[in-house]
Amino acid sequence: FGGKLITFESPKPPVQSPQPVPVPRQVFVSQVTTETEFLQRSRELQAALQSGSLSDYCQAKIHKAPTDSEQDIWRFLLVNFEDEARVKFLRLLGFSKEDLERKISTCLGKNLQPNGHGVDANHLAEKIQLLSAQVSPGTYLYIVHSLL
Repeated sequence: FGGKLITFESPKPPVQSPQPVPVPRQVFVSQVTTETEFLQRSRELQAALQSGSLSDYCQAKIHKAPTDSEQDIWRFLLVNFEDEARVKFLRLLGFSKEDLERKISTCLGKNLQPNGHGVDANHLAEKIQLLSAQVSPGTYLYIVHSLL
């Protein structure tokens, strides 16, 4: 159709008058640009959304990406659809969970790994017992209340 779009506008006629009044009509001719590549990419995305294969879609985009930065963008999007996303985000940012735990342990002088949550329950219980033995019950309650 040549990439042209033709539209017609038919304005409302004026209020009834004794004589017919000609009503001007307008015709608009617009140039429509159709990008077949854009339409194809849109169809691919729609198919991935309908099938639920967004991981595969992102993988394909990583392989087709012409630059490293575009590949990185698709890698970050891909991680959202994978297990252990937080660990993988750290890796993409150039960090390692194990290295971070080791560095924090070194800085704090404590081992953060015994229970996997960053706090050793036995060590914490010993500290609380030591604290309660060193202060009076009233002071202990004040300390706990101030922490809350």
